[in-house]
Amino acid sequence: MYGLIDAYVKGIIKVIVWNKLYKLSEIKQFLFDENFLHEEVDHTLRLCLAEKRFVVIDDSLYHYIKRQTTSITGKKISSKLFSLKSWGEQMRNHISTFGNEYQKNANIILCNSLVYILKHFIRDYKKNILAPNEFQQEIHLVVDQLLELFVNANNFLKFRDIENVLTIIDDLMIMGVLKKELLNNWESFFNISQNFTRKNEK
Repeated sequence: MYGLIDAYVKGIIKVIVWNKLYKLSEIKQFLFDENFLHEEVDHTLRLCLAEKRFVVIDDSLYHYIKRQTTSITGKKISSKLFSLKSWGEQMRNHISTFGNEYQKNANIILCNSLVYILKHFIRDYKKNILAPNEFQQEIHLVVDQLLELFVNANNFLKFRDIENVLTIIDDLMIMGVLKKELLNNWESFFNISQNFTRKNEK
């Protein structure tokens, strides 16, 4: 099972479902959970947890065209987006029970779900399509949990797309969306980030 979860985390097994061919007898009991946005992440991870067999090929057999009028990324975010936070927490807790070797990937799965929320929030905020203070409490909780993951990591700089994530957080600070006093882990994160900066300068 570890190899499947590791491949999922590294993107070898993509979370999207439309780039795969499935054997119906193997997947028909794995229903999509429509209670949260981007339900593909849950569906594909559950297949990995069930130790289903995947075959990955290098051939490009389709062309993906993203249209904002029809794509999920073209819609304004809703409260449904933030259900990914609780999903990430549940999966992190579940996968962590398999042993210490699973802990890193469990944290990455949670981190990726939080980053997905963060990126979609700032997209809509910058387009001025969110109401004043809309989802303010929710985005503070998302960022605070991200900071907690970074603080507890051996090296937070190894998280995927970390520079972009930190830039988004910084932008939200500058724009007044995020308040340091509402982030319980801000001071701890600031201290370790300063330590890493000093080490890199040496």
